Amino acid sequence: MEHRLARLTLAVAVLAGTAAACGGGGSSGESGEPSAQTAPAGDQAVADRATLVIADFPPEWKATPVAPETSAVTVANDRAFAQCMGRPPPEQDRTAISYSADFNSTPTRRVSSSAQLVKTVEVAQADFAAQRGNQAPACHKAQIESEFRRQLPTSAPQVAVERLDIPVFGDESVAFRLDITSTAEGGLVRTLIDLVFMRKQRTEVAVNFIERNAPFPQDLQRSLLLRAVSRA
Repeated sequence: MEHRLARLTLAVAVLAGTAAACGGGGSSGESGEPSAQTAPAGDQAVADRATLVIADFPPEWKATPVAPETSAVTVANDRAFAQCMGRPPPEQDRTAISYSADFNSTPTRRVSSSAQLVKTVEVAQADFAAQRGNQAPACHKAQIESEFRRQLPTSAPQVAVERLDIPVFGDESVAFRLDITSTAEGGLVRTLIDLVFMRKQRTEVAVNFIERNAPFPQDLQRSLLLRAVSRA
């Protein structure tokens, strides 16, 4: 049960945070990635650099590549989340995107990240304005509930969403905590997921922190956020 639920909460966090803020997209083909013709030179390198790598973590942490099926679902969830937030579809404004591996030190302590660049600073600012808007908590809640239903139809999750007061990373930052209680094999499982979004000019970075029964360690969370945003 531990390993199954850890995989579920990891996938949920990845899907909740990969759109970085909620918009973005750029001209794309079937893969959902921006075409080379529309992406400014260097954008992909910035996105790749701003995602977390195993060297950012303490020695006991491990990295696991994201499964292809998770990446495929992420594209659909990005679009649904953007629509919920009242933002353009992801194909419209993104010029580059990068996803990190999934990192863990125990089956229930995990981190993942993504970074995207959009066409203008104004687009990025509008994405973050939407994250600060009244609709954002409901959109995050709906996305998590949908993903639980998709992966574990009988889990019956109860999801509470609150905004977190965090320091400013980069030009601006927004954060949410999802407190999820679900049933699995006859027992109750509580998972806390912190979704942190940071903007540096037109780069948007999302980092997702997962822990069972208690908040993710704050010192490590801050260290990882500083590492990611410093490279954006």
